[in-house]
Amino acid sequence: QPLPGEGAVGIWYVETGFQTVAPPDKRRFYRGRENDPHALPALAPESDSGVGVVDQATQLRDAVLLAYCQPAVTGFLNFGLLDEDRLGGWQAGLLWRDGTRKPSYDAFKSVIAEVRSGDTECSKVRGAPKG
Repeated sequence: QPLPGEGAVGIWYVETGFQTVAPPDKRRFYRGRENDPHALPALAPESDSGVGVVDQATQLRDAVLLAYCQPAVTGFLNFGLLDEDRLGGWQAGLLWRDGTRKPSYDAFKSVIAEVRSGDTECSKVRGAPKG
């Protein structure tokens, strides 16, 4: 059996996603209790301390770029376009449960355009191996 990267054999990242916390104005569209203690904001305010921002938009951007920079990877799927309504489910969509765009929607769209253009310099991708 061929190895990934040989011939037409590639690796797909599927069911990839970063769960978000519903903001107060969207909470009425969800039910139950959140079961993920590490759910992220969809977009965090910029940090003045120099510490990296941890939010869905940044995590998605970094994940797509890292996947793109691995030669055997041929697909990347964000798990879910629309959040589940059950907070015990999965809220990693690019749309809130009411169908409106999360702030991470445009970041995801932008990084997909970037990798499709072929302009990504993999040596500068955050988290990429050095050397």
